[in-house]
Amino acid sequence: MTPRRPAGPFPAGRGRDAARGATLVEFTLMAPVITLVGLMTLQWALSFHGRNQVAHAGFMAARAGATSQAQPAAIEEAYARSLAPLYGGGRNAAEVEQAVARARADLSGFVRIDVMNPSLESFADWADPALQRRLSAPRRVIANDGLALLSPQRAQQLGAQSGQTLADANQLHLRITTGLPLQVPFAAPLVRQVLRWTDDQSDPFASQLIASGRLPSTVDVVVRMQSPAMESDAVRSMADRTGPRSARTPDRSGQSLAPPTACSTAACANGPASPPSPAPASDLAPGPAGPTPPAGTVVGDALFCTRPG
Repeated sequence: MTPRRPAGPFPAGRGRDAARGATLVEFTLMAPVITLVGLMTLQWALSFHGRNQVAHAGFMAARAGATSQAQPAAIEEAYARSLAPLYGGGRNAAEVEQAVARARADLSGFVRIDVMNPSLESFADWADPALQRRLSAPRRVIANDGLALLSPQRAQQLGAQSGQTLADANQLHLRITTGLPLQVPFAAPLVRQVLRWTDDQSDPFASQLIASGRLPSTVDVVVRMQSPAMESDAVRSMADRTGPRSARTPDRSGQSLAPPTACSTAACANGPASPPSPAPASDLAPGPAGPTPPAGTVVGDALFCTRPG
């Protein structure tokens, strides 16, 4: 008996061939999406790893600053060396030095370290002229010895400008902003575009990092000082903790830095907030010092910017 052919306009087996063609079309449509999701996940993982390494390096930098009079050179050196694992690390001293060199080269101009405490107000209230003379220090110095032996009245005394006790002024608070590289193909350009679109331009330095294709990562570290704190160009005003630094911190000539440009991104849909008034330079003027580099200069080992450009 001759088998009957299935009813319908297509010959036997044609439906299976058509299904295989549909699968190929679906895969062709979905493959770019799946690939992009995978690349975005990889970029997120690398950025998360970089953020963790930056946080660790910030803690090591704060420890170095606490034992080195909060001086930028010691802080910068410890920060750079602690970033070596992010750039390959090494099995011996030579390889570690190569990793440190790679970190310095990659991050040159893309790191800013601010000393948020002791602040300019802290130095105005608690500077010790006798200790400054004894140490032959070029700037104001806050004493660190014998804090546990202070009388109750002295220990609880508040500074007129800072509202801090002497113990509060002996806490080192670093704020470190780092531009992490974005390296994953296809994902990096997308992340850069999102960063540009969502940038509220409240921090000119962070906006510069975004414009340079970097991912801004900011960490705050607080440790107890283990040596007398000495004033430096990295010291900021207390007003910088709540407002844009460029608009609130007077520079060393007594003039406030230029406010950020008008914001035109999606993060400023309601319009940029007007910059606050600069703090009076007379109260926050630094102690005696030599010539101060202009705003935007690189200090120390040519790795860290002390001010936004």
